[in-house]
Amino acid sequence: TGNIGANTALGNVTLNSTNSMTLPSIRTASGKNVIATVTGAGNTLTASTIAVGNNLALTADNLTLNGTLTGPGELLLQPYDVSRDVRVKNGAGDFNLDNSDVSQIQTGWNIVRIGRSNSNANMYLGSHSWNNSIAFQAGSNGTIIIGSGQTVEALGYNLFSFGAGHVDLYGDIIANGSNMSFDTAQDGLHAYGGNVTANGGTVYVQGITVVDSNLNITNHNGNISIFHGIKEASDSTGKTVTLNATNGTLLLNENVDGAYHLTATGNAMSFNNGTWGGTTPLGNVSLTSVDSLSPPSITAASILARTTGTNSDITLASGKVLTSSASGTGITLVAKRHVINQNGSGALVANNGGRWLVYSTNPTDTTGEENLSSDFRRYSCTYGGSCPTLGTGNGLLYSYTPMLDVTPNTVNGTYGQSVNVNGYAYTLSGYLTGDTGDNVTGTLNGTTPYTTGDNAASYDLDYDSGTLTSAMGYGFNYLDRTNGIVIGKANLTITANNISKPYNTSYVFTGTEFTNSTLVSGDSITHVDLTSAGAAAPAAGGTHTINAANATGSGLSNYNISYVTGTLTVTGAPQAPAASTPVPTQVIAVQTTQDNAFTPSQHAHGPAAEEEVDVNAGVDGTDGQDKKSGGNCLYSVVNFKDIPSTSGGCS
Repeated sequence: TGNIGANTALGNVTLNSTNSMTLPSIRTASGKNVIATVTGAGNTLTASTIAVGNNLALTADNLTLNGTLTGPGELLLQPYDVSRDVRVKNGAGDFNLDNSDVSQIQTGWNIVRIGRSNSNANMYLGSHSWNNSIAFQAGSNGTIIIGSGQTVEALGYNLFSFGAGHVDLYGDIIANGSNMSFDTAQDGLHAYGGNVTANGGTVYVQGITVVDSNLNITNHNGNISIFHGIKEASDSTGKTVTLNATNGTLLLNENVDGAYHLTATGNAMSFNNGTWGGTTPLGNVSLTSVDSLSPPSITAASILARTTGTNSDITLASGKVLTSSASGTGITLVAKRHVINQNGSGALVANNGGRWLVYSTNPTDTTGEENLSSDFRRYSCTYGGSCPTLGTGNGLLYSYTPMLDVTPNTVNGTYGQSVNVNGYAYTLSGYLTGDTGDNVTGTLNGTTPYTTGDNAASYDLDYDSGTLTSAMGYGFNYLDRTNGIVIGKANLTITANNISKPYNTSYVFTGTEFTNSTLVSGDSITHVDLTSAGAAAPAAGGTHTINAANATGSGLSNYNISYVTGTLTVTGAPQAPAASTPVPTQVIAVQTTQDNAFTPSQHAHGPAAEEEVDVNAGVDGTDGQDKKSGGNCLYSVVNFKDIPSTSGGCS
């Protein structure tokens, strides 16, 4: 009892007892230590106020703290028996530090160590917020257990350490600003539920075993380093491991296996010397990094790899293959800049009828992405944002919007008619190499100086907008077209009127004797040149053609003019004398004798010879005609009147 070193601080103090021991108040000089040890199973060390200049070590199977413990160095609180369990605010019995004991540990220690580094027993931790760097020690053969509903927290100091064969996590561990270290076997952090949360520093994990629940490790402003991968203790289907190094680097080395889902995010990510899902395919895998990302070979139900930084890429390294088994979209790569493919066409494998989708920026940047065998391409497409309707099969999707030049086709119109400059046909140019099958819908919106009634001529078309959409996601440059509207002449027909005049009078045309087809409002015909042969006084009676030509007036240059003739009728002309009936004549050959001239009066028919003459008299002397037998036939041409046809003789 009493107070040792109250007036003059002591040097190093070492107190050993084989039985239970109660310490007085102790004070040592700067740099000086206190070591108090009670040997023997079940003995108790009771400590009063101790202020040391350096380190303090208290060892006993049972420890009771009745005074404050203060010092700048290391505080060690441990059982004497390596097989004795340790409880810290977690029930009575064993080596037990209850709330009263823990409250005696003052702020300012460089580190507080609880438990034995060579223990082969368990340590049970209850909820507490520690104001010093803290290290819990259970030895390579021991287990540290954070129970369900318990929260162990370090408030902003350098180290938060768990040293054991493994740590069974049912509750939560929180480190605010300090490094957190799980110094365990290679698979030593056993996930039964709960969360590990840090706000700065680095969370060091030797390895993780998914046992019976989800695991969430988050470092909001620091790093997460997992040195020996993640495995499952038994079938972990439906369980989820979440690793979140929001503003730090996620390091995940070696193999990752198990049917659990894995979601990992970080400012940067590094994966070394491992294959994921090589033994047991993973569930759904999601990797999101601000910086560039180069995933390992992964076999999983589905895979999402994404980078979000301005110049961040996704690299499919040589020999690394992503393989999915989902029947829908099995693999999704989302690069803020490029997808760099160093593994050729076999870098992505979507089984079971699934497909892959690759999002990046610009297809004109050659990064090996073009070596992936895609079924379709889309542009103006952002992951989680707007995107044209996707095709079927594997797709390459780009945020870049390539532009098509839209040139309107010529619009033809007719003078005097309105022209619709919207919705007309157009020509597209500028498709990237290999792009076919695009479907463009919508119309053009155009303006023009032309208005209805303007002269037949060519007018410019200005297209500054439209409602065109491309199924592939192209944008549009709406181009103007010089002389894009061609207004042709209208057809105009001018017809000369039909008129009449009396015989032996002249008709003078005024130029208005016509009719015409419809004119555009404001146009007129004031004169047409009309001519006809029947207009002169001596013109014969009857009908004569009126010809029209050379119309004059206003606006007529906008017409294709055709002229239709009219008729001028001359009336009252005198009748011509009746024509006499012509006398039919017949040329006949009249046979006579050589000796005698033949006259009609000598013919046997006598005086009637003018009306009828028998021309059948031949050399045989019939009808009483004189002749010499054997005489020659002589012929004369005689005209007779009203002689019927006859025949015979020397015809």
